[in-house]
Order: sequence, then structure tokens, then C-alpha cells
Amino acid sequence: MNDPTSKLEQFLKIILETLDQTYVTTQTTEFYKSSILPQLISQSRIIINGSPFGSRSQFQELWATLPQTQHQLLSFDAQLLPIGQGSNNQYVILARLKVRFDEAGKNRLGDCADLVPLDKVNRPLYGPWFGACLNLIVDEMINNSYNCECISSLDYRITEKPDASLFNI
Repeated sequence: MNDPTSKLEQFLKIILETLDQTYVTTQTTEFYKSSILPQLISQSRIIINGSPFGSRSQFQELWATLPQTQHQLLSFDAQLLPIGQGSNNQYVILARLKVRFDEAGKNRLGDCADLVPLDKVNRPLYGPWFGACLNLIVDEMINNSYNCECISSLDYRITEKPDASLFNI
């Protein structure tokens, strides 16, 4: 018998890649923002560290102004919830992550608070790893395609902050 959760690890890695992608100056900022978690349904329930967001676009706008990140998937647990006839089943996913932030002083779009830009640092200077937890409710349609609007709920929380980090959440 096939495991209904077998494709979830690859799906989680893909959504973490969208959170970590680097802005390329040849693309418009609007295109870049829309490429951050495009799997979110436009009116998804989104919570970041206890703060709710009204829509996918509001979340994407905020995420684009944060420093560059690197995520690693440590583990996950998923359960398939049968909804009933006429509706797609849904997965409830709990993922444990590590994340670290660029501490060079720039956001993803390259903006910084320096009066005179320091072009000497043109690569991320990552700090220590934070612990994070990601809770998702995802439509079963991800078994057919990872690039569909399938996330109806996202709760992202930092669970551990290292003392040596300059970044404060």
C-alpha cells in the first residue's frame, strides 16, 4: 500500500526554498514577492510568531523586507484527514526546522539603513541557527503538483533564539 504522505518531504523542501530564494535585480519586486510561498491560498490563515496576517499578499510584502534566510528541515509529522465526498482531503503537517538570518544589515531586496552603501559585503553573513516550527494545513492536491494554491493555514513560529545572534524577532 502506498504511503499518502510520501511526497510531503519534497513539498516541504520546495516551500522552504521559496522562503529562502534570493531577489534577483533583473526581476520586478512584485514578481519576486509573488514567488514567495505561491502555494498559499489568497485568503489563507497566516500566523507568524503569533501575529496574524490578513492575506497572502500582506505576508509576501513583509517577508520580502526581512533579511535573507536559510532553512533546514529537521523532521516532520503529517496526518491525512478525510473530509468527505466532493472535497479534497487535507494534510495536517507539523515540521521542525532550523533557520538562520543574514546579519549583514540588508533585507532581501538589498535595502539597508546605511547612508553610504557598503558594497564590500555582497553576500549574506549568516548568524547562528534558530529553532522554528511550521504548522500547515494543505490540500491533498499536492500529490499531483507542488505548484498549486493548496495551503489554507500556515503558522510559523521561532521556538529557539541563540544568544549569539544579532537578529531579534
